[in-house]
Amino acid sequence: MKKTLLSIFMLAGTLAAHADNERLVLTYADGQRVGITLSYLQDLTYSHTDMQGQDGYGYLSMLATMNSGKVNRITLEGLVSVDFLADFPNVLGQMYYEVQRQHGANAEVVMLNCINNNFGEGYAITDQRGTNWTGQRYGERGFFLIDTPKGFDSSFTITGLDTGRRYNATWLLQNDSENPCGQSCWAFTMPKEPIRIVASATEETIYEGYDWLGTYSGYPLFPANDLAYAPKTPTVALDVKGNATYLFAASIPQSISAYGEYTYDFDRNTMKYVPKPDDADLTAPTGQDEYAATMQLIASPFGADDNLDLGLVRVNDLTHDTPDNNRRYIVFRGENPGVQYFCGAKDDYNGRATQYLVELTKDGQQAWMHFTDYGAHYNFATLDFKEGTSIAGACTAVVSVDGEPQFKYVAEEGGKNPQFLPLDPDPTPDGPGEPADWTGPKTYSAKTTGTLDGSNANADVTVLLDQNYNGSANAGHAVLRANVGGKELIGSGGDFKYYPADPSTGSGQASTIVIYHVLMGNDMGWQTDYYDVTLRLADDLQTLTIDTPDGFLYGSRTNTRIQVGPSCKLQAQ
Repeated sequence: MKKTLLSIFMLAGTLAAHADNERLVLTYADGQRVGITLSYLQDLTYSHTDMQGQDGYGYLSMLATMNSGKVNRITLEGLVSVDFLADFPNVLGQMYYEVQRQHGANAEVVMLNCINNNFGEGYAITDQRGTNWTGQRYGERGFFLIDTPKGFDSSFTITGLDTGRRYNATWLLQNDSENPCGQSCWAFTMPKEPIRIVASATEETIYEGYDWLGTYSGYPLFPANDLAYAPKTPTVALDVKGNATYLFAASIPQSISAYGEYTYDFDRNTMKYVPKPDDADLTAPTGQDEYAATMQLIASPFGADDNLDLGLVRVNDLTHDTPDNNRRYIVFRGENPGVQYFCGAKDDYNGRATQYLVELTKDGQQAWMHFTDYGAHYNFATLDFKEGTSIAGACTAVVSVDGEPQFKYVAEEGGKNPQFLPLDPDPTPDGPGEPADWTGPKTYSAKTTGTLDGSNANADVTVLLDQNYNGSANAGHAVLRANVGGKELIGSGGDFKYYPADPSTGSGQASTIVIYHVLMGNDMGWQTDYYDVTLRLADDLQTLTIDTPDGFLYGSRTNTRIQVGPSCKLQAQ
């Protein structure tokens, strides 16, 4: 660049005697200045080619064609100002006037079109930063944004540098017919003088003073294969600020960070992230705009007088925002107040589970929480231990919610291999006749049709007998699995009994199998409960049908179901 500037300086020196001539003075960041006397200038154009002749993005150089025919290429890199010492309505047509940008603390002026811009040739700039000179023709529109971190309100002034006059700007939405920038932004009409845009920002204080602000730490709800998990050091951090922003970070089971704005629902004690499609969000740390966090504050499970601030956090994957990709965490406000944590889960698949049982221990007291429907619903629980004293060790316990027994929880030493089992069946007969040992096929499956969130799709149904969810041998246990369009909607099971047909009753009775306490949805959607599922067997035990009142099995989503009944025959595998 110095060699090129030297030739221009020589030209400027030669013309210095013409003091009355109109001139352009180009000033660079390193202090160098280039002067062009207009009486010797034939044409001034801008080029997408740099000083080495390489094409690039936006305008990279200025071509000054002199009356002698010589063309001087001048770099735009590092250009901070172009001073027009007089108007010149000559060969240049309408002139460019400088748009100076003065950034403030936490506020940056981002030009969306400027002299480094040509919409007609595909060089539209949507985020023009740096120190390069910016300008616009008199009478044409200029577009810009004030980029601030989340949690700050921005303001700006536009001032004419010759007259001192203040100019206004208008907010244009992305789909406005006058907005060519592809995003919502401010727009102004360039006056016949250079201008300066000065940005400033103030931090919001919308939630300052509330007692739920601060730093939270905690742990993830884990899938079943990672359950021997009683860490001493929290692996989750959540900072909730009074300026309506939060910062979330987790290191286990995967590294996730989320940075965003929130609103607080005082009726539900819930902090919920705010999607802002019109926000340029140019200051978000890399990757932190891919996830979003929501937290629900809940009462301490140790009683109303306990000062434990407890929160349940859901993190949404904004790139693929489906229930399968959501992650759940449990957090405490402040440094860990002496709380020990252990989590047991059921049915590990795709990094999530159908049920979780969390045990918290504080000051010698124990408390439990039961989560269902992939963590979307929770209840405080009580445990009646038949063996052991904690789910972090070998134990057998009956889990009750609101005083009603729900299921039996069994774990091995160290809390490993947890099982959520149905309660022991009532001693009264619960099937046609007396149960017998099952000696038939272990696996049945069928292709059928289903509905996923209101759209029809192919479905698969599988029944595993004397097996657990992963296909390992487990005598007396059965699993029902069903998916639609590749999404597993049911993946649960319980103890089962086989009731063979009684020959004395004739051919009207079929052999049946009853699977007890299967967790699945109902026809209302977004609800889960335990159901006893009846399977009707063909005489040769090679085919079975699932007997339901309306011929459907339901997932836990609205308009989500699987066709079963007489039209769906599961074949032995």
